[in-house]
Amino acid sequence: MTAAVARDMIPADPTARRRHMRQRLVCPAYLEIDGLRPIICIVRDLSDGGARLRVPLDFDTDRPVALHVPELGWRRPVRIIWNQRHTIGVAFEAAAP
Repeated sequence: MTAAVARDMIPADPTARRRHMRQRLVCPAYLEIDGLRPIICIVRDLSDGGARLRVPLDFDTDRPVALHVPELGWRRPVRIIWNQRHTIGVAFEAAAP
């Protein structure tokens, strides 16, 4: 991992709905929303199932969305699960065949 990426691992909280261990990080990324300019965001934590992102504005969309994290070298389709005051939770979608 690079210097800007994660600091520690946090076990899944049995009282929360998390199923995966999450990794706290501060890593720049982009939300790519079909038909719109990419939105710069910050990945705050990451798990096998999704991520928590800090975004510059509150939004929700029904358009296809991808999370692109250049520092980690990947781009994944995601679905917005929750949205709360400049922070969103996304779940990773299966890649289209």
